[in-house]
Amino acid sequence: MGRSERKELKSRLIVLIEHLLKLLYWDTEKTSNARGWRSTVIEQRRQIRLILEDSPSLKPMLVDMYSSAYQQAREDMLLEAQLPESTVPKQAELPLEDVLNSGYLPT
Repeated sequence: MGRSERKELKSRLIVLIEHLLKLLYWDTEKTSNARGWRSTVIEQRRQIRLILEDSPSLKPMLVDMYSSAYQQAREDMLLEAQLPESTVPKQAELPLEDVLNSGYLPT
């Protein structure tokens, strides 16, 4: 599998997780930004699904990518939100299945 495909998949996974974390933990901005964050979640899931349809062999790599993608998304979200590190769990509490599940969308 091409390095660029893996890189794109991980990049989209990071953005997806980051926006899920914003919906879950960034309460002060949620009222004004939740709609855009939800749109980003929906679009990133769609793009991940398309990547996996084109390259099904990448699907097992999602499990391997998840931990580091979560750490990067957490770091990005905390920097952007300027929230204390204790706001967001250090280890992913969202299972990968929920992250990718189009039926799961935090309110």
